[in-house]
Formats: sequence, structure tokens, C-alpha cells
Amino acid sequence: MNLDLYIKENLDEIINNQKEYITNPKDKKIKVKKNVSWKEENIINSKILDTSNEDITTIEDIQDELMEEHRLKKEEKEYLNSIGEYYSDEEKEENITEQKFNLLNLFLMHYNEKFNKCENYFSNIKNIEKDTSTSMELLFEAIIEFKKIGSTLKIENDEIMKYYKDDTDNDGIDKMIKEFPEGQLYCLDYLNKRIISPSILICLNYLIVFKKDLFEKKDWNIFNLRDY
Repeated sequence: MNLDLYIKENLDEIINNQKEYITNPKDKKIKVKKNVSWKEENIINSKILDTSNEDITTIEDIQDELMEEHRLKKEEKEYLNSIGEYYSDEEKEENITEQKFNLLNLFLMHYNEKFNKCENYFSNIKNIEKDTSTSMELLFEAIIEFKKIGSTLKIENDEIMKYYKDDTDNDGIDKMIKEFPEGQLYCLDYLNKRIISPSILICLNYLIVFKKDLFEKKDWNIFNLRDY
């Protein structure tokens, strides 16, 4: 998953077309252009997390909406599988896009919970041509953090996503600490398992791969292991 390239290629259009595509979350009728790009679809899907006009919206409300949308998508896929249909190339591409949205949504959920916020990626942006939000800046930092692993270990994106160690792997963790003496180390605590990684995106991707009810229950936490 080349997340860095994916966001870099599409960020300008997301910001430039923000007014055209961001909609009120109460408005259930959303106009979607045919064959929209990721950047356009990101604005449309931001309705899930757009709470700027809702005074009483809570983080729990955001998670409930994410869970409901995920449940509907899951039911649709299960139905297709039950009648023996196979995904076309276009549907496979949609699945990849969904995985990327899941990663963005999980990152925002973690951000809102950690800093006690109730925001989306475009919250508090006054100048859409120049400004970025705090969550967006932290996402960019996470992408740089992710890229550093590839450049240090000389591996590609798919292999980078597998760069984590179980907390019982003392030798592996010692090696990781030596390979990445600077920067943050993260511990994902999910059910009865803990993994360690120098990239928060790797921790979130682990959930996408192994957690079936991705948005139905918040049963995971990510901790920083280094204090600065």
C-alpha cells in the first residue's frame, strides 16, 4: 500500500474542492460523481467524521456512524460471496480503496481519542489553499515515519507493513531499537496480544488485517513507548 504516494497525488484537489464536496452529515442525499477519484471520494466520505456543525456530537457518535457504515458494507460483501459471485477488477480496486479509507478513519479515531477531540481532517482550516489541520499534519508525520522504515531497511511498502514484533520477542525488539534509535516506538494492545513497531500506520494496518469487526467495537489501544 503506497499510502504516501496515494495522499501526495490527491491532497491538492481535496483541499481545492472542499466546499463543493463536503456535506452536512444529516443530509442523507449525497451527490457522487461517476468514476470519482480518491480525493473526491474522500470529501464525500468525510460526512462520516464531519461534526463541525453539531454541538452535541461525541466521539461515540462518530464511532457509531463508522460502525453502521462498515456493517452495511460487510453485509453486502457477504451476500455476494454467498451467491458465488467473484469480484471484478473494478471491485478489487474498490476494496483496496476501502482499506485505505479504513486506515485514515482509524488514524482519526486514534487522534480524537488521544487528544480528546471531535474533529475531521478539515477541522479549523481557515485558508483552504494554504492551511492544514493538526490531524492532517500528524498524518503527514506518520507517513514520513512509515517511509523511514523502508529507506532504512531497504524494503518495499508491503514488506514495511509487516515490520512489527510481538512483545515477547525480546531479541527482535532489541534489534528494532538499534535499527531505529530515534523516533517513536508504538505498542498496539489488541485483545490478548501486543505488537511493537516504529510506525503507527503499521499498528493500524495490523487491525485492518486481523480485526474482523473493525468499527463495531473499540477494543484496542496504541501507546507511545518513548517519551520526548
